[in-house]
Amino acid sequence: MFVLKKAVRAFYGQFLKGNPALSAADRDDFGLPQLDTAYSPVPPPGNQATAKHRPLGDHLLELDIEIIGDILPDAKASDYGFRVYWGILPQGGASVEAATGPKRELMKAPSGGEELPFSRFTRRKREVFDFAESDRGKTVSFCIRLENAKGQAGPWGTVFSTIIP
Repeated sequence: MFVLKKAVRAFYGQFLKGNPALSAADRDDFGLPQLDTAYSPVPPPGNQATAKHRPLGDHLLELDIEIIGDILPDAKASDYGFRVYWGILPQGGASVEAATGPKRELMKAPSGGEELPFSRFTRRKREVFDFAESDRGKTVSFCIRLENAKGQAGPWGTVFSTIIP
């Protein structure tokens, strides 16, 4: 009888878990935990992020993203992710036409992440970038920021560059 009662509670626990129509007394009767109604905001991240890069093949780069610092983001806030910013500097520098064209290549090496024209959000610690064949041999610069689910960003990481294989 006890095993059956436990199985029924597990089934109803999953079925009724997030039902707001259940009263606190009903939750106690079913053996369910009480709903947490207190608002607990996820703060913006306080750490920086960086990455190690390695070539995977022709015009393919892989970034191994890591968080810098002793204090890791809140474990309950598992929806933190990384915003990877990048820009391409052509061989020999850029002309004004190239920098204002649809591809938006950089005119000079960036000093900060806000100068990089492209970005991608990811929750993965490894991210692969597949560049166009025409970008081989050009310098690509990256900068990474931590972001929470609301889009609030942490501090800028350092800008690092590599050559597109």
